[in-house]
Amino acid sequence: MKTRQITVDNEMLVDVAIDIAVDDIVDEIIDKLNSKDFLNYLAKVLQQELHNIAISRLTTVTKEDADKSLYLNSMKLDIDYSNQIISLYNDAEIDTSTRNISEEKRANYPLKLSLASIVEFGIGYTGANSEAASKLDVFDNNDWEYDVNNHGSEGWYYKDPKSDRYFWTNGFEGRQVFIGLIEWIENNISQVIDKYIDTL
Repeated sequence: MKTRQITVDNEMLVDVAIDIAVDDIVDEIIDKLNSKDFLNYLAKVLQQELHNIAISRLTTVTKEDADKSLYLNSMKLDIDYSNQIISLYNDAEIDTSTRNISEEKRANYPLKLSLASIVEFGIGYTGANSEAASKLDVFDNNDWEYDVNNHGSEGWYYKDPKSDRYFWTNGFEGRQVFIGLIEWIENNISQVIDKYIDTL
C-alpha cells in the first residue's frame, strides 16, 4: 500500500483563512448595501445634495424669472424598498389660468406648465442656446422642446413689479439642478459608500 504525505504549512492556512474571511466580508458588505438602512442613508445624502445644488444654482434667479420658493418646496422623495429604487423629483407647476394673458394667447398654453422642467432645461431662445439644452439626453424621457417661434405653448413670463402684470419673454436659461445631481453622483458615489461602510 502506497501512502502520500501532504504537508499543510502555516502560510497555506493563512491564505485559506484570508480567502474565507474576504468572502465573508464581501458578502456582509453586499448584504448591508442591499438593506433598507443603506437606501435610507443614500436617499438622505442625495436629497441633501440636491437641495444644496438647487440653492446654489438658483441664487441668480429673480422673482421675475421663477418662483424659487415654490420650486424648493416641491422637492419630493420616494423609496421603493422592494425594487431598491430611490426617486427624487420636483412636481412644481405653474397654473396658466391664473396668468394675466389674452384668451387668444392662453389657448396656446396648457393649463399647467412644469416649473421643474423649466428650471432644469430653460425655455425659449435663451433656454435653447444654453448648456442645459445640450444635456437633454441625460434623461430617458427627453421630449422637452424649446419654443423659439413667437413664444408658443412653452413660453415664459415675468411679472412686472410696477403694473403687477405678466409678460411673455424669449426664455429662461435652465439651471440643471437634477443634471447637477447626476454629475455629483458620478463623482462621489464611491465616497458615499465608503462613508456608510465605515459606520458599520
